[in-house]
Amino acid sequence: MEIGTDAFARQVTLEFTGVTGAVFEDNFFDLIPGQKRTIAVRNAAGGSALTVRALNSEPIRLVWKP
Repeated sequence: MEIGTDAFARQVTLEFTGVTGAVFEDNFFDLIPGQKRTIAVRNAAGGSALTVRALNSEPIRLVWKP
């Protein structure tokens, strides 16, 4: 999955709603404006609703389709 931002995002965190055990290639990272980052989902643990959070922004919820 590729994520990007048009504003600085501090400590970006990915999680599947209501699921424990999901494994992402990377988690808890910063993004600068215009930067894009590709993150592999190694184990979705059955999750289908992905939430992307950052300390300085509101959460964004997405539908996950592997």
